[in-house]
Amino acid sequence: MTSERTIPLREARALAAHIMRALKPLSVRIRVAGSIRRRCPVVHDIDIVCLPRDRAAISARCEARSERIFDGPQNYRFRTPSGIEVDIFFARAAEKHLFGVQPSNWGSLLLCRTGSKEHNMRFALAAKAQGLHWNPYEGISSPDGKLIAAEDERELYSTLSIPWKPPEARS
Repeated sequence: MTSERTIPLREARALAAHIMRALKPLSVRIRVAGSIRRRCPVVHDIDIVCLPRDRAAISARCEARSERIFDGPQNYRFRTPSGIEVDIFFARAAEKHLFGVQPSNWGSLLLCRTGSKEHNMRFALAAKAQGLHWNPYEGISSPDGKLIAAEDERELYSTLSIPWKPPEARS
């Protein structure tokens, strides 16, 4: 769901930068996504992808300055005092375990949340055409469920032999 209010890209970038500065100390990695990253002239909401150091502290910081709309395991949504909705999507850190490494889902989540919806549908269909599956919140996996690519956007494109598309070309 997006807010009814829209703002010009320049204003949205400034607001996103302000939010990310506030959250950067609580994050391992943080990046703007969505229509701002695609450089759309008008923005309906702000999408941010974050690899948190302290997930609870991020929610608390946002709640102190805004109206919470949703707080779930994968994202936190709030409305700024100016009425713009912001979604923070939480990436998972890479994890070492007994049988190897579970890679971070940073790249896949950033790709998904940057969009566009049409680009994501084409990307998922390209994976399916190769007998693979793209779960936007996990990555590209083989038919047996083994995760093949997830950490880096370029790695995801390369896995599907698709030429890299910069965000502003993802319509």
